[in-house]
Amino acid sequence: MEVARWEPDPTGARKDRGSAVVECDLPEAPAAARIADLFRLSAGNHAQLERWAETAAGDALAGTTFIVTRRYQRGR
Repeated sequence: MEVARWEPDPTGARKDRGSAVVECDLPEAPAAARIADLFRLSAGNHAQLERWAETAAGDALAGTTFIVTRRYQRGR
C-alpha cells in the first residue's frame, strides 16, 4: 500500500503521473474491512493524506495499523 502524490505534466503533454511518498509493505493481504476503513479515513480528506505523507518510516499511518516501511524523497 502506498500514499502517492499526483504530479501534473508541466508541458501539458498529458503525461501526468503519481509518485510514491510513503509505502507500507504488508505481510499478507489486508481484510476488506481494513481497506474500507482506510478509504473512509482518506476519502476527500486532503489534510489526512498530507499527515500520512509526512509519516516517518516505522510509524503507523495516523488512525490505522498500517506501518510505513519506506519513505521516498520528495520529487522522486
